[in-house]
Amino acid sequence: MSELAVADDRDARLARRGVLGLFLINGLVTASLVPHIPLFQSRLDLSPGWLGIALLGVAIGAIVSMPLTAQFIERYTSRTVVTVATPIYCLALIGPIVAPSLPTLFAALVLFGLGNGSMDVAMNAQAVDIEKRYGRPIMSSFHGFFSLGGLIGAGGGGLLLEMGVAPWTHVTSLAVVLLLACAPALRVSLRGQGEASGPHFVLPRGALLGVGALALFTLFCEGAMNDWSAVYLRDAFSLGPGLAAMGYASFSLTMTLGRLTGDRVVARLGRVPAARLSATLAASGMALTLLAPAFWVALVGFGIIGLGLANMIPILFSAAGNSRTMRRGPAIAAVATLGYAGLLTGPPLIGFVAQWTNLSTALAMLIVAMLSVIVFAPIIRHA
Repeated sequence: MSELAVADDRDARLARRGVLGLFLINGLVTASLVPHIPLFQSRLDLSPGWLGIALLGVAIGAIVSMPLTAQFIERYTSRTVVTVATPIYCLALIGPIVAPSLPTLFAALVLFGLGNGSMDVAMNAQAVDIEKRYGRPIMSSFHGFFSLGGLIGAGGGGLLLEMGVAPWTHVTSLAVVLLLACAPALRVSLRGQGEASGPHFVLPRGALLGVGALALFTLFCEGAMNDWSAVYLRDAFSLGPGLAAMGYASFSLTMTLGRLTGDRVVARLGRVPAARLSATLAASGMALTLLAPAFWVALVGFGIIGLGLANMIPILFSAAGNSRTMRRGPAIAAVATLGYAGLLTGPPLIGFVAQWTNLSTALAMLIVAMLSVIVFAPIIRHA
């Protein structure tokens, strides 16, 4: 579609603004949990291994919800699904903060993952449809707004906690604000028709399976930033919860910048070279973080990781949404589900390795994951 045609496509332009808002909200909710992770670890006296098991609930919830979301999108459209999933995810932020025990924390994090998984697939399906209407790469801009939400959520939440705001006050106030904010975004999201024919969800095969594996490696790394960055900084540099959250804030800042400029980078370099450059930066940033002699050096390292990972998921989801072998909804859900397997194995694996060695050794696995992306990136061409 030409730029002139896009300019005349009022629905596409309005929908893009609305879905950008949904990505922002999703990032805000996701990152607002980050500064609370060291707090509920201390409050419930959880070892790294038990914390990893608790965080496993997020990935379990997401992996359960994603194939179901694909079915609902096929039958009811992505707009209907995202309208239901967004308020659920906003409210699910409250549960982990007030959970009085490990079992209730695990259950709350499963619900958190259910909301995130459903919203994730539905809003990405919306983004793929809008990208097709524009006729040029715009996927990174959507994920850029997710990262902007992550920056605001982690940085703002950490600052509020450092100022003495109670965790309950923080999350309930944020949930109410986001519930009000999501209404206009949902109202202008893209209308579409369901696709009820054919199987609702099948496992990816061939090159699309490889794309899913790359998503697994990528989300393994992103999940480590979500779940372990604040814990690592707290332990390595003896920081309070506010300053410990700055690692994820640095990560989200550069990820936001990378994604807001990423569409031009991908258009110029192509998906495969862009993916390899991204993985190289992420691996280098992780090495710098683990070797950092001071807090500010670690923040630079987290920033390089964010810049590196910025465009990986947009590249992979865009490739899935334009797959030649599967329809859009099931393809995105299949790749996203495999990606979230990285989150499923990541939290407990990092926790268990940290339990027997240390957290630095456990986080070094992220470097190995990114080296794997560099080697196998050419599979993206054949999705």
